[in-house]
Amino acid sequence: MKGANREWAAVADDRELMRRVAGGDHGAFAELVRRWDGPIAAFLVKAAGNPEPAADLRQEVFVRAYRYAASYDPQYALSTWLFRIARNVLATWHKKRTRQWALEQDPAWTPERRDPPPDVRERLTEAEDRERLDAALARLEVEDRELILLRFERELSYREMAAVMDAPETTVKSRFYAALARLRRLACGAEDAEERKQVP
Repeated sequence: MKGANREWAAVADDRELMRRVAGGDHGAFAELVRRWDGPIAAFLVKAAGNPEPAADLRQEVFVRAYRYAASYDPQYALSTWLFRIARNVLATWHKKRTRQWALEQDPAWTPERRDPPPDVRERLTEAEDRERLDAALARLEVEDRELILLRFERELSYREMAAVMDAPETTVKSRFYAALARLRRLACGAEDAEERKQVP
């Protein structure tokens, strides 16, 4: 087993790894899972807003990665391809959950076009605010939550995010800033205060 680990450690290039996975190499697939299981799992747990379905969602991501390995385009980073699969799996899960619960989703929110202050990220990621931030993140719409996680947790560029989201880069950037503004309001309790004002 140790010899196998050394062998795969030498295959550092993701493109070669995916070529072998596409060829049905089970060892290559095991290495793919080893390399990406942690990041994918962390993304799914936070993006779903609930750790319970993460195990099944993560398994489905890698099932699809194996099944469609031959469709991987090496001009894109492997991370972009995998997170796009993860996002599709999450979207399918969310739709099924919505139908099952038969509940109305939150009314569509009209994003503000105003950019948030430059210090938002620093203040929101302070250790003492982490619990409040996680709670606010869980209250975001799924797509907003994905944008925040891809940018801050996975540190993808806007170009990479656009590839994952299958949308123009300018659109993704605009949506990201809108999501960040809403996250800030939720974390600071501003949105709750506004809701209370509207209650007769």
